[in-house]
Amino acid sequence: MSHFTGPQFGAQTGAPIDWVRAKLRARCRAEAERWAAMGFGTIPSPRKTPVHEGWPGLALRTPEDVRAHWDVFGSLSGPNVLLTLLGFVVLDFDPRNGGLESLAKLEAKYGPLPTTRVHGTPRDGLHYVFTHDGTTPVKNGELDPVLYPGVDVKTGRGGLIPSAGSVTKHGAYTERSDAEVAPCPSWVYQIRASSGGAAKPSGTPAPPRTHDGPMGSAYGRKLVRGVCADLAGVTSGRNDALNNAAVRIGHFVGSGHVNEDYALTELMNASRANKYIAKDGYAAAEATARSGLNKGKTEPLDPPARSAKTGAVERVQREVEDAETDRVGVQESGPVAGADGAEDADENPTMGDAPGAKSSGIEIQDGQQLIRDLARAVNDGAVPGLYSVGDGLVHLRRVYDPELPAGETRAAMESVDSLRLGNLVAHHLRLYVVERDDRGKPIREKDKQPAQVVFKQVLASPSWSLPPLRGVTRTPILRQDGTVLNEPGYDPASGMYFDPMCAFDPVPDRPSRGEVERAFNHVYHEVLGGFPYVGQADRANAFAYATHVVGRRFLEGMSGGGVQPTPGVNVVAGSQGTGKSYLASVPVWVFGGDVTDYRPDEQELGKLVVSTLHDKRGPVAILDNVPDGYIVKNTTLASFLTQAVPTARLLGQTKNVAMINDVFWGLTGNGTRQSDDLRRRFFDVRLDAGMADPAMREDFALGDLKAHFGDVRNRAKFVWCCLVLWRAWVAAGANEGSCRMRGSYGWWSKPTAGLLEFLGVGGFMDNYAPGGSAEAERWEPFLMAWRAKYDSTRLKVSQLMRDHVDNGDADGWGGSFILPVNVNDYKAVREAGDILASKVDKVWPCGLVLRKSKRAGSNTYRVEHVNG
Repeated sequence: MSHFTGPQFGAQTGAPIDWVRAKLRARCRAEAERWAAMGFGTIPSPRKTPVHEGWPGLALRTPEDVRAHWDVFGSLSGPNVLLTLLGFVVLDFDPRNGGLESLAKLEAKYGPLPTTRVHGTPRDGLHYVFTHDGTTPVKNGELDPVLYPGVDVKTGRGGLIPSAGSVTKHGAYTERSDAEVAPCPSWVYQIRASSGGAAKPSGTPAPPRTHDGPMGSAYGRKLVRGVCADLAGVTSGRNDALNNAAVRIGHFVGSGHVNEDYALTELMNASRANKYIAKDGYAAAEATARSGLNKGKTEPLDPPARSAKTGAVERVQREVEDAETDRVGVQESGPVAGADGAEDADENPTMGDAPGAKSSGIEIQDGQQLIRDLARAVNDGAVPGLYSVGDGLVHLRRVYDPELPAGETRAAMESVDSLRLGNLVAHHLRLYVVERDDRGKPIREKDKQPAQVVFKQVLASPSWSLPPLRGVTRTPILRQDGTVLNEPGYDPASGMYFDPMCAFDPVPDRPSRGEVERAFNHVYHEVLGGFPYVGQADRANAFAYATHVVGRRFLEGMSGGGVQPTPGVNVVAGSQGTGKSYLASVPVWVFGGDVTDYRPDEQELGKLVVSTLHDKRGPVAILDNVPDGYIVKNTTLASFLTQAVPTARLLGQTKNVAMINDVFWGLTGNGTRQSDDLRRRFFDVRLDAGMADPAMREDFALGDLKAHFGDVRNRAKFVWCCLVLWRAWVAAGANEGSCRMRGSYGWWSKPTAGLLEFLGVGGFMDNYAPGGSAEAERWEPFLMAWRAKYDSTRLKVSQLMRDHVDNGDADGWGGSFILPVNVNDYKAVREAGDILASKVDKVWPCGLVLRKSKRAGSNTYRVEHVNG
């Protein structure tokens, strides 16, 4: 345990102050010898921070150095011993910022920390001391301010902690454990690397690093290391050598490539190595070094420029590498060389280059100014990949999607909350505070991550000037003016971000007759021709559905330019194995999207619909495998099919989120139907194989379509064919056609009818029957049988149920009874009452209406003709 407990006046009260100071310095020196023997660098200080400029170069690392040079610190040699951490890693857990909670989280995930030396701080914090492995680069800073707040990593020449026994105004540092120092756990390096910096997007020059760290640019650091290595080997003429070295470095301090404090530290370290300080003293060496640096700063120099040939070769090589790693034109995250080793980027690399310049850093002065500065920096594009959607922000990042073929990734839009914004700022902006001495003179800049509430306030900004993002497309599409979007990256004209899945052939503005015929044959016959359609209307509807993605934005432009919801497609058959899911999945395989099993529970289905739209993986969303004969009824789905920008509450959130509804919804099932409020919002594609085992058919010209579209070249061909057909129609005038679907979906159905008429495809929407209600098919026979049996007699629910139980279908129901039949079950009777109550006063196409009235306190029902 520590023998040094800080100032102890005790019986010496009233003793001369010089004697007290001498006593403290002696005790401090003895304690420093003990710590130096353990391998720590030691520096005396009257407080918990150094008071000597260039302190990292002054640390005494052996007991012999302490005994020989301790007095050089003069009156500033106590009462505390500060430990520098070259060769050590310290985890600093601050309970005021959640450090102890983070310690519990870390141990729950990685297991208990190794038994090692532990110091306690005056404010109940903990310093866990470990040895560095000597090879893995790790930097000072917060471990991960988002996942593990209140945990700092301190290490290397710049790392510093007070020793056990040091005293501040808040109390003394204590030694909680004097165990042997253990090796640092490997997860510390991993977490610190993932949160310690991010790769810059390709094509964006990195800002000067003078204020991006304590040392300067890569060139400046290399220069300082080389000059100081030469200076350390000088054996004569040390003063002149130090002056010349300082002048040479000073040229680059003046141009911003070397941090002056860092330069002075290294010069003084070299002067200790060549015995200058031992011979002439620290003050003389410091004066010579400062004089030389000041002289050099008056004539600033920049690093020598690369030759034009070298620059061109590197630029071409970089462009080739960028194209191979990311066809969007944005280099995926990777290591960036630096003096402290590679800096790992965010695990979800940023996509795109939003307009605006990067900021080199923001000084934290007060809360209000910081909020304004951060909002301004975000608006200026300091955080790449941010776009505006409505009154919020989204971040574009690259993700690995299990639905995609192996090896493919895609760009995804992610809503930005305060946690995500804090993480992005930590990777792309430097926030720091300026530490000052007792006289207010700046000493150094220290990185600092603000509290999460700051980022909440930033996100509350009333408006953003960032580019508006409408969505992401992985294929070329038509813009609202009919031109083809085929340039990777953000497209201001459409608000879309083009993230190409592969290289696409150019689409002619005016396709030739031969190109149109080849494209039509591939889509209409080769891809879609093998399905057993009931009639021509089903085939025409399938063609419109499969090709709509490339032209949706253009149709919105024809109707005024805003987002418009499309009708849904209902792919229905009479038996399994007919090909419903395959047909519905064709545009999903090509353009991207979701195919998710249908959930009969209405509440669960509503949650599924909301999450599918919020996390959309593409322009198509299919609710697959509706149970056989099921009547689909869901208020959320119904509302989403009529709203351009619906709002809904996401799981785990307390406020509604607005979402752009630009997906094409679909259902698949055998003999399925829709409720009244959904029927008019869907059109049918009916399939009937006309055989007992339709799965045995081999009618597809291209074989297994899923395997066929697993090849990206086949997807590219299908996209090109769709674009050729749409461009030919646009070049011909984009005339509208006529069909049965009108009303709010007319913006989509009438131009689509015109496209099919232009291509010679008839029957579009001929099977559309919004009045063909699945409910009417069930309720009208039931009500007609009721009217025939009882005329307008009022009946209780239990009487109606008992009649069916007692007499069955032989007494006039003819199999039309739709209510529960367990008349002795109270819940069944109540359920039957709820069913009847839901249809009271509804006029059916057959002219009947169900009425409700009270008799002797009980509900009774009767069936009447609407006209009496």
